[in-house]
Amino acid sequence: MTKRNDRTFKLVAIALFTAVAYIFGILPSIKVNFLSLDIKDAFITIAALYFGPLSGVLISAVVSILEMLFGSTTGFYGMIMNFFGSAAFSAVASLIYKNKKSLCGAVIALACASLGMTAVMVVANLIFTPYYMGVSIQTVKDLIVPLFLPFNLVKGILNSALVMLLYKHVSLALKRTGYAGRTDTTTKLNKNTFIVAVIAIIIVALSLAFIFVKLGGAFVIES
Repeated sequence: MTKRNDRTFKLVAIALFTAVAYIFGILPSIKVNFLSLDIKDAFITIAALYFGPLSGVLISAVVSILEMLFGSTTGFYGMIMNFFGSAAFSAVASLIYKNKKSLCGAVIALACASLGMTAVMVVANLIFTPYYMGVSIQTVKDLIVPLFLPFNLVKGILNSALVMLLYKHVSLALKRTGYAGRTDTTTKLNKNTFIVAVIAIIIVALSLAFIFVKLGGAFVIES
């Protein structure tokens, strides 16, 4: 594949990831209080792991803007919060993973991404939520431990599990197209893939159970 075709493939792939992330962002979501839980960050992060952190930030921005323009009930506030969360999660994971491309590196990268995203969202809520919700900063501070911390940590863990479940298969599919923009020794499927998939599915189930049972989450279709 020539360098020009390489760039074209990358642009097409990023556009495809953007479309998939947007679709999963507008599907019926799980609501916890006024927060929304979706899995679009998993697809944004897979793109960032493969194409680099800037790709994750770009896709996060485009998806957040599209959500604001088409169907969002939270307007500019929702766009800002969605962007910060998705960009922080995908960029942190990609930055760490590119220096340690292994299963262990992926786990460390996604763990750090979950913690980083949680920290960013706590700060973002302290800055923006008082204006959007019309409440005091103290009211927002009182929600940090019972709501913002557990919600964002579990959201990060859930999306991390989905990345672990899907990444090898997506990466292998991209390799089969002939794209040579990245050398990644983790794309070969082996018996460890099955073990990782089982663990990831268990984590997804536990995360959803926590959201529904402990945080009182519920499926909501926004009109």
